[in-house]
Amino acid sequence: MKPIRIVIADDHQLVVHGLQQLLEQDFQVVGTTTNGRAVLHKIKQLKPDVLLLDIAMPNFNGFQVAQSVHHSFPSLPIIFVTMHQEPPYITEAFRVGIKGYVLKHSAVTELKTAIKVVINNRRFLSSHIPRPLREQILAKARGAPIKDLSGKLTARQKIVFTLLAQGLSTQAVAKKLGITSSCVAFHKGNIKKNLGIHSLAELTRYAIEHGYVSSG
Repeated sequence: MKPIRIVIADDHQLVVHGLQQLLEQDFQVVGTTTNGRAVLHKIKQLKPDVLLLDIAMPNFNGFQVAQSVHHSFPSLPIIFVTMHQEPPYITEAFRVGIKGYVLKHSAVTELKTAIKVVINNRRFLSSHIPRPLREQILAKARGAPIKDLSGKLTARQKIVFTLLAQGLSTQAVAKKLGITSSCVAFHKGNIKKNLGIHSLAELTRYAIEHGYVSSG
């Protein structure tokens, strides 16, 4: 069986070289580049089976490159290999047509698995992304309704969740509920963990998307 042919695009030459060394035991790295503008030319010239692409690329960022490649070569699977694990990055990545999303601190075995998954026209999302968030993003990428995960919250956590999403500070929530700020902070940590989110901005966005607060 012919080895899977790969092009690697990353703005750091050391990363490109490292990935090439790690992958060449199982795959055939047919080309590399550190310039976003050169990626499309490499694809046309080398006709790889998979493109590994960083988000932070000079001239064209990874999203622009992925969109351009996906438009010209819609059947070519693209995997983002990046340090960005924030949900907006991941959501936008799947929106522009990528098939896989792997974090740079992942084990090489995960990247190899991702390559084998996307080559079979399936999506892959790093195991370092919290499972609830992975399920949400993959469902959204498939066009399925976004699952409301708030059923995992206790009654008190839902109240804290809603108040925080409305813009109240930790201290204001504590005063309103008659509890300590440290108690609110504890609830906030569990809310983020259960919903698979990492910041207050993501918490607010989640609340708006699921109708807990108004965007106005």
